[in-house]
Amino acid sequence: MPEELPIPVSANETQSTNLPAIIPSAALVLYRTQTTLGLLRDVVQESSGNYWYQRGKKASEAQNWEQAKYAFEQCIILDSTHWRGALQLAATLVRKQSKSVVATAILLSYHNGYLSWMKFVKELSESQWTELHILFIERMEAEQDTFEILLAFALVLRTRNENIQARQILENSQRKFEEQVNKSDLWHLLSGALWFQQKNFSNTVEAYDHAIKLNPFNSYTYFNRGMVRFHFNKYLDALSDYNKAISLSSEVTAFYFHRSLVKKKLQDYSGALVDSNTLISLTHFSAVGLYNRAIIKAILEDYLGSIEDFNSVIEWDVEWDTLSNIKCADVYFARGVIKDVLEDTIGALSDYSSAIKLDYKMRKSYDKRALAKDKLGNMAGATADRQAAKNC
Repeated sequence: MPEELPIPVSANETQSTNLPAIIPSAALVLYRTQTTLGLLRDVVQESSGNYWYQRGKKASEAQNWEQAKYAFEQCIILDSTHWRGALQLAATLVRKQSKSVVATAILLSYHNGYLSWMKFVKELSESQWTELHILFIERMEAEQDTFEILLAFALVLRTRNENIQARQILENSQRKFEEQVNKSDLWHLLSGALWFQQKNFSNTVEAYDHAIKLNPFNSYTYFNRGMVRFHFNKYLDALSDYNKAISLSSEVTAFYFHRSLVKKKLQDYSGALVDSNTLISLTHFSAVGLYNRAIIKAILEDYLGSIEDFNSVIEWDVEWDTLSNIKCADVYFARGVIKDVLEDTIGALSDYSSAIKLDYKMRKSYDKRALAKDKLGNMAGATADRQAAKNC
């Protein structure tokens, strides 16, 4: 057998005299392990769309448009559903004077499953949306109004709440490019969103129906249609859409949150609890998921479990998701109601006071605190709260 070569040991390392020279010291093993782990961590990070998105954001802040463009391109190459990266790429391409593909990047972002229109709008600054608006006006004036440009322009108009103009642009694109419109699920998605702004339920659903017919595998279209149906109290139809969305994209946590809401409306509280548990297990922590689960537990008379979930939400002190419409004051108020049920009047009083501190116009908190003060014999305080409630 060939002689086994010893593993070199640096002069700074000490090695037990009882060990053969071919065995590396613990320090060398640790160093090599840490180096390997560091390299693996770098590889994992660089294979993540979010990693390149963050790099792109930093480059944009430094106005290094070449690096920003490269980073955002890497982001959407690694994660084709990364709508933030696609939207930031569109804004960067304007600065880079690479205007020919701006529309493509914008439409990619819109097609990629954003869950909150408000977050979509806030992803870019007002000045960035203005730059995009100006770009598309210039294209229109130069008669470079392709189907993609018209559709992207309508989308930008919607972000600026210019919905009438957006509808006009869509209708213009339909007259000019009827064949492409008939094949574009994205056109019908945007059309549906604009109809929803006008509270036209039948036209909204019809537009989403058409989008689904063109692309039956886009889970977010079912989700959007489900939200519309929920808004108009069509709960069974909404449940069907959320079920389909989850069957197509079981990893999207927002789908479970909204399905739990519709199950609550249908009084399927056990099913709503299961969806809330799934949401929390997928996210490890979800403030809106915990809040929703706390409410469901209270309905199921698991008051201690409800209090535990409310406590978790308050302890984390997180920023609320714009989809939820939940404020921190709501959490304190709801926990106060449960404490009232458990006859913890002092604890309830404290929670109502916290809710009022966060939202001094929350009338129901004054009303409930007045009742708590009544129980504790503070009649003057109760009277003052009732008066404050009338002033809200």
